[in-house]
Amino acid sequence: MMKTRVFSLGLILLGAAQLEAGPPPRAPTRPALEMRQGRFFRWAAPPGWRVNETSNGVDLTSPDGRTIATSAILLRSPGSTTPTQFILAMIPRVPGFSGFRVLSTTNLPPQGGFLVQRVECAYAANGVPVRASYTAAVRSMMGMSFDAAVVGYHAPAGEFDRARDWLARVAADIQITNTAQVAGNDQIMPAQNHPLDNSGLLESWRQKGLSEDRISKARREATMGYERVRDSDTGQVYEMPLEAWDGTRGGYVNPQRPTELLDPTQPGE
Repeated sequence: MMKTRVFSLGLILLGAAQLEAGPPPRAPTRPALEMRQGRFFRWAAPPGWRVNETSNGVDLTSPDGRTIATSAILLRSPGSTTPTQFILAMIPRVPGFSGFRVLSTTNLPPQGGFLVQRVECAYAANGVPVRASYTAAVRSMMGMSFDAAVVGYHAPAGEFDRARDWLARVAADIQITNTAQVAGNDQIMPAQNHPLDNSGLLESWRQKGLSEDRISKARREATMGYERVRDSDTGQVYEMPLEAWDGTRGGYVNPQRPTELLDPTQPGE
């Protein structure tokens, strides 16, 4: 059985798109993110966001319900599809979504044998006009079945351009921590040397995770402008925007105890 390990689904997909972000903004407009652990995944989201976790993914929703970040994985689904087809088949079916329109599609570099594409779109979410970005990766197995993963986010149309910088970070930070049971993996009969064996999917993510241990902190700071730090007393981990650095005190102020500073984390945490 494959050794369980923390690795990021979102960083693979959004990493292929260079996390879709430019230089971090100078103004302190991005929220601090709190790291949480679920049964199958680990994620970082702003304080107060609602979480819906299943074995197939995580939905993170703002308190007002207008902004979301999501990540999902599907193993051995019958048939065949492309990343864009997968997005167009799944997202418009979400309850409360209507008027789905594709704004653009982009082919991204393949990742470990997976085709990767991004779809920018617009729709109404429970009556609120939103814009969204979804990135999907699909591996087809002889046209009989496929593995797929998708990460994405949406925000009110008027706020999307400003919010996408940190929303991409939230979506990308959803990490698989229970590879044995994620997406019903423990219910799939092992099939060594079988064309439908899904071990390649998990192994590709595992290998990506090994590399991420060494470079994730530097890439996070350079690309997305967030640094992972820890409350040494409680163990709570935060993703802090670089613009929150307090130069007069030489660190990031603890959101829970403003008289204290947060400590750096080690690569891979």
